[in-house]
Amino acid sequence: MTVVLSISSLAFCMAIIRSGYCIVDINGKSVDNNEAAVELTRSRITTEKRLRSYLFEHYDRKVRPSGNKTDTVSVYVSMMLLHIEGINEQRQVLRVHTWTSFRWNDVRLVWDSSEYANITTLHTADEELWLPDITLYNNAEGKDIHNFGSTTIMVQSNGDVVWVPPASFSAQCNMNFDTWPRDKHRCHLLLGSWTQHGFDLDIQLDDAEAGIDTRNFVQNDQWLLTNVSATRTQVFYPCCVEPYVSVSFTLQLRRNPSHYFHTLVLPVIILLIASWFLFIIPDYRFRLLVGLLEILALSGESIFLYSVAPPSTGTPPIVRLVAFSIGFVLYALVLCMILDAVRRCSKPLPKWIQATFNPKMGFILLLPSTSTAPEQFSENRGKDGDKEFLTVDFERENNPQQELTGNDIALQRSWKIFTDILSRICLLHYAIGSTILIIFLW
Repeated sequence: MTVVLSISSLAFCMAIIRSGYCIVDINGKSVDNNEAAVELTRSRITTEKRLRSYLFEHYDRKVRPSGNKTDTVSVYVSMMLLHIEGINEQRQVLRVHTWTSFRWNDVRLVWDSSEYANITTLHTADEELWLPDITLYNNAEGKDIHNFGSTTIMVQSNGDVVWVPPASFSAQCNMNFDTWPRDKHRCHLLLGSWTQHGFDLDIQLDDAEAGIDTRNFVQNDQWLLTNVSATRTQVFYPCCVEPYVSVSFTLQLRRNPSHYFHTLVLPVIILLIASWFLFIIPDYRFRLLVGLLEILALSGESIFLYSVAPPSTGTPPIVRLVAFSIGFVLYALVLCMILDAVRRCSKPLPKWIQATFNPKMGFILLLPSTSTAPEQFSENRGKDGDKEFLTVDFERENNPQQELTGNDIALQRSWKIFTDILSRICLLHYAIGSTILIIFLW
């Protein structure tokens, strides 16, 4: 007789047929499905209780899982990096979140799965089993060395134990902020046994080539992860013959400088380039006002920089950039004061400057007509003498009682042209110097 199962009966029976609890009649209908499921669950619970009683009745979690006291327990460690919370720059502490995997074999947790309903895997709480006393050596949290969270442990029938607790590490790092905000750091998570040497507890890397698993890593906006690696170290001390084993997970970090570029560097560059116009502005008083305002703005940048910059043994480039920028603007103001004094000079200009220097340099620097021969000027020039009459008017505003002759106008114009040439030369060397400053300090 052919037995035909309905779809719903087939789905249920396939789930429990291995245990022998699927009962069907010749018409294809399942019999006592609920009772079979309940019976299966009770049997599973009873079997697992019997297994736990067998494993943990005489189990002591304080004793190492070795056949005898001379055997070495090998613990294989790996790490999955989840997130870099950040760096406390004042304390030089790196804060990261991980999953840390530990794998070892406990000979006391071996059972024959055929005697326990083919149960090959058992899940139990971590406080019930022996755990390796591995901790973070370079822990920055003082007395609190318990970095691993409480979670369930998976035990295989051959005695293999897998423990993957979540862990948050606060690691002390040796950091150098001399290149801030373009600094790079190498931080180590140094893990090892707190009390046991290498003959009792041998720590091995589960996958030395992979280093740290970053498949589920979530990037930090401020810190970029550039490289990861893992190494195992075995150290012998003069006091002891036993080796002391540790594993180091290394993170190479680079700060993302874009935020600081827009809030610190770019304003300084703009102010420094704006100071070029101090050599073009014609009014001396306006030059002085603009220069003082730029110095005040740069001083405000330096105060803000002091509030955000981490402490360092050296001077970061951005600090030198702000300081040198203030010095450059002061230097530009001093040059402008000297140029204004030269422009107001009343002594005759040397003839070689009038005849040779002014025309040639004025042509090279693309200045207007630089001819300053005295005979070209008179008090009544007409339209061609507009510029000279403007000079006369300006001087009369300062000296209303003074009447200027044609030679006086020629003298003033020659000094003015000479000062304009010097201003252009100062502008060129100041622009080159400030550009070099920006390139080399940033």
